[in-house]
Amino acid sequence: MTLYSRAICTLCIMALATCGPPGGGQGTNVPDGGNAGGGDAVVPENLDLSGLPDFTLDRHDGMGSVNLHQLAGKNVIAMSFWATWCDACQIELPQLETLYQKYKKDGFIVLGITMDTAETVSEVPANVDRLGLTFPVLLDTESQVAGAYNPRNAAPLFILIDRTGSQVYSHESFVIADVEEMEHQIKKALGKE
Repeated sequence: MTLYSRAICTLCIMALATCGPPGGGQGTNVPDGGNAGGGDAVVPENLDLSGLPDFTLDRHDGMGSVNLHQLAGKNVIAMSFWATWCDACQIELPQLETLYQKYKKDGFIVLGITMDTAETVSEVPANVDRLGLTFPVLLDTESQVAGAYNPRNAAPLFILIDRTGSQVYSHESFVIADVEEMEHQIKKALGKE
């Protein structure tokens, strides 16, 4: 991304923040498609993945890859599109880590999908370590997934998928006040509200 593009992105984020409503770390082994809560999850009969473009992406830490459809149905999945150059993302990701820790036992998974390209992808591991992220951070350097779910390349972009495979909530950009609504939507998708 050029310096000019970064400046525009930063200005847009600042404008959104002032106007109001924008993986993972080592030791997390989610790519086997198992339930994050550790129990035997029952895949719902009304699971329809036809509207949920599938993908397999490598983890940033070299610990394998993650396939979306293997996780779908058993879990409530949050996809967070972010980049190392995005200031609002640096604020959102630790908040997602807190929500992940709070609800992972209930079958909640966060997939941090970095949109960093070959120019900046080398900065991802240090960024993940600095932020203390334990959920899977996935590399989308060729925009495979962003093209399907985030064609405008919004950063950050939060998408929530329930256990039926439906996208039930999305939110572009981020300010701290957004955490309350994000948590409400997660609890609703988990059947806790």
